[in-house]
Amino acid sequence: MMEHDLEKMQRIQLLMMSVRRKQRPIFHKAIQPFNVTPQQYYVLKTLYNDGSARVNQLAEKMQVKPSAITIIVNKLVEQELVIREYDEEDRRAVNVYLTTSGEELVKKARRLHGELMRRYFARFSEEELETFITLYDKLDMMMQQESMD
Repeated sequence: MMEHDLEKMQRIQLLMMSVRRKQRPIFHKAIQPFNVTPQQYYVLKTLYNDGSARVNQLAEKMQVKPSAITIIVNKLVEQELVIREYDEEDRRAVNVYLTTSGEELVKKARRLHGELMRRYFARFSEEELETFITLYDKLDMMMQQESMD
């Protein structure tokens, strides 16, 4: 790799980390009114997207131990945002589902986060947005493919 290529890669990496660091408080502001932690919201969002999941699947996605997910799910059950059901075919397996309240929370938090982020993306032209999405999507797919290899 040529020296200028290395400099570009380092610049991209620094920019991605900088944006991520600056986006974190925006995300926290979006979920703060709902009295959930970022980890709890991630579980809710995963269930919203997937419909349901087993505790071990959630742990795998979040790259934590199943015991950590159990603690998160317990809190969400207390808040009546999710329900737990034992799998009929495998009584050891626990499936987690969103309640209507959990689904509404995700919808509202997504909407609020989108409104907060729109302030920044509104400054891009339509063409810049499409280019950004295309390039980020391409990078995501390449990284996903490489992680499977």
